Amino acid sequence: MDVRIARLARDADDAASGLQIFADEIPERYGEISGNISEFVSLGEALRDLDRTIELELDRFGPLSGIVKHDIDLLLRSLQYTMKLITQMFEKTYMTKHSGSPPYRMLWDDLCERVSREEPRPLPSRLEFYSAYIQTVLDALNKRRGTVRIEDMRNRINPLLARQDPRKSLHIDFGKLHLNVPDPARTPRPRPTTPMARPPMASFASFPPFPGHPSMPTPNPFVPPPVPEAPAGAPLSPTFSNSSQQTFSSGQTWSSTSSGQVVHWAQRIFDGRHSMSPLHHRGRPTGCAGSAWPEAIERLQSEGFIQLMRIPAEDVPMFNIKLYYRPFDHRARLLLSTKDGYGRPLRYCIPLTSIKLQRENSSLLLWRRRDDGKLGLWGSLHFAYFERMALFYATFVSMKKQDQAKILVDLQDYFPGEKEEFGGEIADVQLLHAFRIFRDRDSGCVRFEASARRGAMIGTPIWTAFVTQYLQSPQWMRRINHRAVELDELRPYVFCKGYKPPKSPSGKYMLQFTSRKGMMIWKGTLSSY
Repeated sequence: MDVRIARLARDADDAASGLQIFADEIPERYGEISGNISEFVSLGEALRDLDRTIELELDRFGPLSGIVKHDIDLLLRSLQYTMKLITQMFEKTYMTKHSGSPPYRMLWDDLCERVSREEPRPLPSRLEFYSAYIQTVLDALNKRRGTVRIEDMRNRINPLLARQDPRKSLHIDFGKLHLNVPDPARTPRPRPTTPMARPPMASFASFPPFPGHPSMPTPNPFVPPPVPEAPAGAPLSPTFSNSSQQTFSSGQTWSSTSSGQVVHWAQRIFDGRHSMSPLHHRGRPTGCAGSAWPEAIERLQSEGFIQLMRIPAEDVPMFNIKLYYRPFDHRARLLLSTKDGYGRPLRYCIPLTSIKLQRENSSLLLWRRRDDGKLGLWGSLHFAYFERMALFYATFVSMKKQDQAKILVDLQDYFPGEKEEFGGEIADVQLLHAFRIFRDRDSGCVRFEASARRGAMIGTPIWTAFVTQYLQSPQWMRRINHRAVELDELRPYVFCKGYKPPKSPSGKYMLQFTSRKGMMIWKGTLSSY
């Protein structure tokens, strides 16, 4: 493990957490600051990927080449200076606490000005550049060859580093250096002959049994502590008990770092690295018809819930959509927050298992069961782009299915508006997934989806990828054998912990069909676009 990379990854996580306060305190800059939070989360993940890849490379090939080491050093040095700006801003908030509320707006404006003095680009652009730089280095390491983008990366980071610290900057002419040919001296060491162990199909790795399930014997039965009853009128679910029907859940969907931070797959979904396909048929506006509950956040925190994500509504200012999660029993909550005409906070909270999510044009409708047993509209969420709506829907459905509480039959979610262009089956060693191609009738967006093919989680999304921009490229896919193809570009969004879609020996994502006929029909479907 590289200490510098690990420390910078933790710093990126801390920056994302610390900026939440700035977003709350400066509502008119919420969208801008939220964009930075998302970029810091993505950057932390990219740094951890880089650390793991370097460790693997050292095991297999020995020391890295000088040019790769220098590329990584340029990145880390520049990133350290950027993180120093963030840390100094946070330190100023601590120093002003004794005199009242820190001047968040002034501190944020000062940070933006300091960033712009170093280069004429905003902070989110720089953070995105760092993530892209890391991906370029990873491509070079994984594929054993360089890419044309590395020159552009160096041309940007060298001037930036020179302005960050002129005394230590050093520009190297890489014109005659290449990553295209592997160093013959770095011959890979023999890999272990034992294949990588994968769990059997009965204990599907994407959704492992939760503690207390018969397939996970424990010395003592797992009985989660009861959830306190909500006050009258508060939209919380009934108390969870161990008598609830036990279904397969993602028992390993979280982990704690040394700082106590909880990591969940949902935190990686809204990274902005996807296409943007506008929705033309407008649905209902964002809003909530439930009972406001001012103490919702305090209650969630006291019951052990942790905020996983927060995204701003796209049509209503200062309206936020948040998802909360409790690690020990995987309970999940939806929290909608806004302000009334006097600036007072309004909060609405409900369990995911008490909601039916249904698409209507560009909106997702939230239905809940009324006292008379019928469904009533609790709220609605508007989306301007199909990809964001599809990602939220899949995240919601997956967390709902992984929740240990029983889901009523009439609260099954529904996502109309897409046409299924292909349906088949793909394999990942011993794991079999249903595989489909969907085309949205409104936006025209085309996406792949793999879902659970059997068991209690049947139909639950495992991963999805938006592929509209690749369909016209003849080089996008390449046949490996009569049942498998590899894809030159793909960005799968995974909705469970610990699963990674399979890759070919060249490091590209691949689809392994269970029949030759299935692959031929799939290729014919793509050729029709």
